[in-house]
Amino acid sequence: SHEAALSEVRASLENTVAERAASHEAQLSVVRASVESAAAEREASLSTRCETLEATCQQLRHSLAEMSGAPKAATQALGQELRLELHQLREEADKMVSQLRDVLVQAHESRISEVRESLEATAIDREALASSR
Repeated sequence: SHEAALSEVRASLENTVAERAASHEAQLSVVRASVESAAAEREASLSTRCETLEATCQQLRHSLAEMSGAPKAATQALGQELRLELHQLREEADKMVSQLRDVLVQAHESRISEVRESLEATAIDREALASSR
Protein backbone atom coordinates (compact mmCIF):
# COMPACT_ATOMS: atom_id res chain seq x y z
CA SER A 1 0.00 0.00 0.00
CA HIS A 2 2.84 2.36 0.90
CA GLU A 3 4.72 1.26 -2.22
CA ALA A 4 1.69 2.03 -4.40
CA ALA A 5 1.21 5.44 -2.75
CA LEU A 6 4.89 6.25 -3.09
CA SER A 7 4.84 5.14 -6.72
CA GLU A 8 1.79 7.30 -7.40
CA VAL A 9 3.40 10.36 -5.73
CA ARG A 10 6.63 9.73 -7.65
CA ALA A 11 4.74 9.54 -10.97
CA SER A 12 2.86 12.72 -10.11
CA LEU A 13 6.10 14.56 -9.27
CA GLU A 14 7.73 13.34 -12.47
CA ASN A 15 4.75 14.57 -14.49
CA THR A 16 4.91 17.95 -12.74
CA VAL A 17 8.63 18.27 -13.47
CA ALA A 18 8.11 17.27 -17.11
CA GLU A 19 5.25 19.74 -17.52
CA ARG A 20 7.28 22.55 -15.95
CA ALA A 21 10.30 21.76 -18.10
CA ALA A 22 8.14 21.73 -21.25
CA SER A 23 6.52 25.01 -20.22
CA HIS A 24 9.90 26.65 -19.61
CA GLU A 25 11.19 25.36 -22.94
CA ALA A 26 8.15 26.80 -24.71
CA GLN A 27 8.61 30.15 -22.97
CA LEU A 28 12.30 30.14 -23.86
CA SER A 29 11.47 29.41 -27.51
CA VAL A 30 9.08 32.37 -27.59
CA VAL A 31 11.67 34.69 -26.01
CA ARG A 32 14.39 33.40 -28.35
CA ALA A 33 12.21 33.91 -31.43
CA SER A 34 11.26 37.40 -30.29
CA VAL A 35 14.86 38.45 -29.62
CA GLU A 36 16.09 36.93 -32.88
CA SER A 37 13.31 38.67 -34.80
CA ALA A 38 14.11 42.00 -33.16
CA ALA A 39 17.81 41.53 -33.89
CA ALA A 40 17.11 40.68 -37.54
CA GLU A 41 14.80 43.68 -37.94
CA ARG A 42 17.33 46.02 -36.29
CA GLU A 43 20.19 44.63 -38.37
CA ALA A 44 18.15 44.98 -41.58
CA SER A 45 17.20 48.54 -40.66
CA LEU A 46 20.77 49.53 -39.89
CA SER A 47 22.02 47.79 -43.03
CA THR A 48 19.51 49.75 -45.12
CA ARG A 49 20.58 52.99 -43.42
CA CYS A 50 24.24 52.20 -44.18
CA GLU A 51 23.48 51.39 -47.82
CA THR A 52 21.48 54.59 -48.19
CA LEU A 53 24.29 56.61 -46.67
CA GLU A 54 26.86 54.97 -48.94
CA ALA A 55 24.68 55.73 -52.00
CA THR A 56 24.31 59.34 -50.85
CA CYS A 57 28.07 59.61 -50.43
CA GLN A 58 28.63 58.30 -53.94
CA GLN A 59 26.03 60.71 -55.41
CA LEU A 60 27.63 63.62 -53.58
CA ARG A 61 31.07 62.68 -54.86
CA HIS A 62 29.78 62.64 -58.44
CA SER A 63 27.82 65.87 -58.02
CA LEU A 64 30.74 67.68 -56.44
CA ALA A 65 33.16 66.44 -59.09
CA GLU A 66 30.83 67.79 -61.79
CA MET A 67 30.46 71.18 -60.18
CA SER A 68 32.96 73.65 -61.55
CA GLY A 69 34.91 75.55 -58.95
CA ALA A 70 34.06 73.22 -56.07
CA PRO A 71 37.09 73.29 -53.83
CA LYS A 72 38.78 69.96 -53.42
CA ALA A 73 39.26 70.55 -49.69
CA ALA A 74 35.48 70.95 -49.18
CA THR A 75 34.84 67.72 -51.07
CA GLN A 76 37.39 65.89 -48.96
CA ALA A 77 35.98 67.33 -45.71
CA LEU A 78 32.46 66.26 -46.67
CA GLY A 79 33.69 62.82 -47.65
CA GLN A 80 35.52 62.50 -44.32
CA GLU A 81 32.41 63.60 -42.42
CA LEU A 82 30.25 61.08 -44.28
CA ARG A 83 32.79 58.29 -43.70
CA LEU A 84 32.80 59.11 -39.98
CA GLU A 85 28.99 59.01 -39.85
CA LEU A 86 28.97 55.69 -41.73
CA HIS A 87 31.55 54.29 -39.30
CA GLN A 88 29.41 55.40 -36.34
CA LEU A 89 26.32 53.77 -37.85
CA ARG A 90 28.19 50.51 -38.32
CA GLU A 91 29.44 50.62 -34.71
CA GLU A 92 25.88 51.28 -33.53
CA ALA A 93 24.62 48.32 -35.57
CA ASP A 94 27.33 46.02 -34.16
CA LYS A 95 26.59 47.18 -30.61
CA MET A 96 22.83 46.63 -31.04
CA VAL A 97 23.32 43.12 -32.43
CA SER A 98 25.67 42.34 -29.53
CA GLN A 99 23.15 43.67 -26.99
CA LEU A 100 20.35 41.63 -28.53
CA ARG A 101 22.51 38.49 -28.41
CA ASP A 102 23.29 39.23 -24.73
CA VAL A 103 19.56 39.54 -23.99
CA LEU A 104 18.94 36.18 -25.66
CA VAL A 105 21.72 34.52 -23.63
CA GLN A 106 20.40 36.06 -20.38
CA ALA A 107 16.86 34.89 -21.14
CA HIS A 108 18.15 31.39 -21.84
CA GLU A 109 20.22 31.32 -18.64
CA SER A 110 17.24 32.58 -16.63
CA ARG A 111 15.01 29.83 -17.97
CA ILE A 112 17.64 27.21 -17.25
CA SER A 113 17.95 28.50 -13.65
CA GLU A 114 14.18 28.34 -13.21
CA VAL A 115 14.03 24.76 -14.44
CA ARG A 116 17.02 23.81 -12.26
CA GLU A 117 15.38 25.38 -9.17
CA SER A 118 12.13 23.58 -9.95
CA LEU A 119 13.95 20.26 -10.29
CA GLU A 120 15.85 20.86 -7.03
CA ALA A 121 12.61 21.69 -5.21
CA THR A 122 11.06 18.49 -6.56
CA ALA A 123 14.05 16.46 -5.41
CA ILE A 124 13.77 18.00 -1.92
CA ASP A 125 10.05 17.18 -1.88
CA ARG A 126 10.84 13.59 -2.87
CA GLU A 127 13.48 13.28 -0.16
CA ALA A 128 11.09 14.66 2.45
CA LEU A 129 8.38 12.24 1.34
CA ALA A 130 10.76 9.30 1.36
CA SER A 131 12.11 10.17 4.82
CA SER A 132 8.59 10.59 6.24
CA ARG A 133 7.75 7.00 5.24
